[in-house]
Amino acid sequence: MTLLNMTVGLVLIAVAAAETVLFFYFFTKYQKTLSIQALLGVIAGMVVWVAANGIAIFLGGDVTFIEKFAYLGGTLLTSSFLLFIFAFPYPKNHTIEALKYLPAVSVLFFGYLLFFTDTFLRKLSVDGISSSQIEQSGLSLWVWSFFIIVVWISALIELKRRYTEQIGETKERLRYLLIGVYISLFIGIISDILFPLFYKRTFAGLASLFSVVWLIFMIKAIRYREKEA
Repeated sequence: MTLLNMTVGLVLIAVAAAETVLFFYFFTKYQKTLSIQALLGVIAGMVVWVAANGIAIFLGGDVTFIEKFAYLGGTLLTSSFLLFIFAFPYPKNHTIEALKYLPAVSVLFFGYLLFFTDTFLRKLSVDGISSSQIEQSGLSLWVWSFFIIVVWISALIELKRRYTEQIGETKERLRYLLIGVYISLFIGIISDILFPLFYKRTFAGLASLFSVVWLIFMIKAIRYREKEA
């Protein structure tokens, strides 16, 4: 365990702790509209993802079991974000009915593959430069990556469509979402999807830190809407 690993790990754990406080703030203060419920799913998934990455980087070595939680957290935050896009700033009823169970179903499905089969992640270790080397993985890692990419593309298409249709302050709120998503998604795709698939390496600390930018823009957008309501 190097000083760099300890520092990056502790920073990520602190970020996860701050996001946990944020989760309870929204849980207790805001009315449980569908968009708020989806936001809570995003924050909860982000807490698990960032905390697991932080602990894994801090400990170093073989962190396969811990990093499985990171993948599970990523599943929850991604599927919840798609639900959020279709619920904000107004829900699309016919689509919402099909999507409102997506976070729970995807977490259960990939959770089973992660923890009860060896088809997903068999061995992952952290080296001295705060990156993770995927030494053994299965077909399910490709299935999960495909799922994440499809969900993100769907969310971006819908977000862009809604942005072009809106005017005034609603358009401004959607602009916040677009900015946050583009910044974080660019980093996340490179570090958590392309590198693991083609180079068997992931720079989890980088993507986790940039996810804070995405969350800040999401909260800024939804708080404007809640204030008007």
